[in-house]
Amino acid sequence: MLLQEQFRKLGAQVDINPIDGQPPFLALRAAGDFDTMMDGFSPDPSPSGIKQSWSTEGIGKTGQNALLYSNPTVDAQLDSVTTAFTPPMMRQHASKAFRQIIDDAPAIWLYDIVVVDAANRRINTLGMRSDGWWANIADWTIPADKRIDRDRIGLATPKP
Repeated sequence: MLLQEQFRKLGAQVDINPIDGQPPFLALRAAGDFDTMMDGFSPDPSPSGIKQSWSTEGIGKTGQNALLYSNPTVDAQLDSVTTAFTPPMMRQHASKAFRQIIDDAPAIWLYDIVVVDAANRRINTLGMRSDGWWANIADWTIPADKRIDRDRIGLATPKP
């Protein structure tokens, strides 16, 4: 495989253990029964979402900390993020927490997917959120003067 070859060039032997299906993978992940794993990572960008992914509190059934990462300094800084009164103080604590996570290197990000969200300009989206384009989809509208035939399906009055 491509990754095995790339890691070999760096001097690391990588044996790949493919897992058949999501339930076995999730069971291994929940148990922490792995040396390394490849997984997708799309955390909630809010302070509480970051705690779920990177704090000791996030380990276990209620959290998203599948890497079982634990550092008391990070825990304290993330607690401070959620209780800070001003955005500058939140940023300061978050920066300290992320600096510690980077220094500890509990994960190696191999790539980042750039997601481009778009909607036809006829649609009023009321702003797309960074944590999911679909978050406010129930509130999207198409003004009557911009609708096309496809948009009118289900809007016609019933015929007797």
